[in-house]
Amino acid sequence: MKRVGVIRGNLNNRTKNSLENGSRVISYFSLEQMRDSYKLVDIFIDQGEKWYLNGVLTDLDKIAQQVDVVINTIYGDFGEDGKIQQILDQLDISYVGSDPVASALSYDKNTTKMALSNLKIRSPRHLLFPAYFRDLDSSQNESEIREQKKEYATNKARDVWAKLSPPWIIKPLTGGSSLGVLVCNSIEDLVQAFLSGVEADSSLIAEEYIKGQEGSIVSINNFRGQDIYTFPPAQIIIPKDKAFCDSELKNSGKMKIVCPGNFPTSQSKEIEKIAKQIHKELNLRHYSKIDFIINRNGIYIIEINTIPEYQDNSVLNNSLLSVGSNMVEFLIHSIDIALTKD
Repeated sequence: MKRVGVIRGNLNNRTKNSLENGSRVISYFSLEQMRDSYKLVDIFIDQGEKWYLNGVLTDLDKIAQQVDVVINTIYGDFGEDGKIQQILDQLDISYVGSDPVASALSYDKNTTKMALSNLKIRSPRHLLFPAYFRDLDSSQNESEIREQKKEYATNKARDVWAKLSPPWIIKPLTGGSSLGVLVCNSIEDLVQAFLSGVEADSSLIAEEYIKGQEGSIVSINNFRGQDIYTFPPAQIIIPKDKAFCDSELKNSGKMKIVCPGNFPTSQSKEIEKIAKQIHKELNLRHYSKIDFIINRNGIYIIEINTIPEYQDNSVLNNSLLSVGSNMVEFLIHSIDIALTKD
């Protein structure tokens, strides 16, 4: 019987999503198809980065002795940025998903864009703005600090105005689920977006706003006789009053996913080709989800995700169902290829 650790945690601003994701994975281990072959090991990490094994505070060496393979279900910082992956590598624990380098590269939107540019793959034009820094030894009072922040935000807004055509997307450099992503139509909107970034101590990306049809495509390794298997591209349908698929829509469970999406055959094949290229050239492992937007100018890659979404209303689940598969088959497949260290 294989001992499978499922890592859950409340480490960042995506705690609710991460805990739901982990709970969903755990629920599959009670099903008949899995319970006789796999022993579930519940691994929890709290905000202080303390580790718990089946509810009991423990250390990493003990965890390493209790598992054969690990499924990481934590979104955001620590879960997707390569940190957990690095810890697991140091402990010589097999795990589902990409290695630390590929995870970190995909999590950082700027390095992702640099990699896409090197591959001649189109993504929205962008500007990078490192997090605002204030001298902590400064003797400025609160009013002066506010004015300094406002001046910083105004200068950055003007920089965007001068270099990119409106409207604009402002988003955190890292993170996911569209948290903190804003559409800006004026310089005043830009100033407020940069002020929000200052308060969140966040590096920001300013992108040209690409209006078009949103979608996602999932790739996995060694499935149905293919080294990299791509599922049919999924179409994300959003309400007319939404400028894009924002965090509210994603977290409400009301995001409509159609898989296969209503794309022309030639376009679907091109999306699949791009997804395979990204998965291979960025050394992604086991699973990846590529978010894209299509308009009359072509296909734009928006983001790369390396942690599966196991919920029913997810692109992954809809993709699996579209080809006659299901989440249990995906989990068993993921565990098996992780154990072979492919």
